[in-house]
Amino acid sequence: MGQVAEAVVKIDFFYEEGDADKFTPVVRNINVRNVDCGKSQFGVWIRAYDRSPATNVTLENCTFTNVAEANVLENVKNLSLINVKTEFRSKKK
Repeated sequence: MGQVAEAVVKIDFFYEEGDADKFTPVVRNINVRNVDCGKSQFGVWIRAYDRSPATNVTLENCTFTNVAEANVLENVKNLSLINVKTEFRSKKK
């Protein structure tokens, strides 16, 4: 893929009403393989709830270049990064 505006991989439980709704989102057993991205704000953005962490997330053989900011990882269990390369863009002075 050429570029994405936010994150190449994004899981965000804090949408709309956030943690105030009756519904508890569940994300588990996610596999992302063989993804190359030439430009993004973040490589990975995962924000889950304490009571419902994102579980068993695997990224394998991925390259994220020209990334602006570090990954965001909140409430993630069993994250595996296998042969994942991130190259950050240089900051302009």
